[in-house]
Amino acid sequence: MKLVADVIRLSSGCPSWRLYATDGPKSACDAVTGTLLDLVGMAHDTIEEVFGLLDRVQSGSYVREHPQLADFGFNDVLVWVCPPEAAPGSLTISKEYVPEWSLEFGAPQRFTTAQLRAAVSHFEAFKRAVDLRDLEASVGYRSETSFVWEP
Repeated sequence: MKLVADVIRLSSGCPSWRLYATDGPKSACDAVTGTLLDLVGMAHDTIEEVFGLLDRVQSGSYVREHPQLADFGFNDVLVWVCPPEAAPGSLTISKEYVPEWSLEFGAPQRFTTAQLRAAVSHFEAFKRAVDLRDLEASVGYRSETSFVWEP
C-alpha cells in the first residue's frame, strides 16, 4: 500500500490537496484513507495532542476522565489511545458517520504509533513542499510513500 498526497484542481477551478491510500485492497485503502488519513489531514494542526496522549499512556500518567468517551476527537473522527479500545502502543480510530468504521455499528481501525508517525511525517513533508511554491503553483505535485497495514 502507498500513502499519496497530491494537489489537484477541483471542477470549480480551485486547487486542493488530497491525502489517500492506494495500491492495496480497496477496502483496506478506503479504511486507511477514511480514518487515519482523515485524522492526519483534518487535525494536522492539533495532532501533537494525540502524540502527547500516546506518550502519557506509555509513561503510565494518562487517566481517562470519561472512560465512555474517546480520548481525542476532531469532527467525526474519534481516537482512543488506551484499553479496552486500544492496545498499548497503538490507537483506534473510528469514523462515526461511516457505519463500517464506527464504534457502535462496525469496526474502528487500529494503527500503531509508528504508523501514525509515518502518515504525519509524509503529510508534513508534502505540506512543506507545497508551501514553498504555493497551492496554485503545486497543481499536479504528488508525493508517495510506502505503508504497511493489515486490517
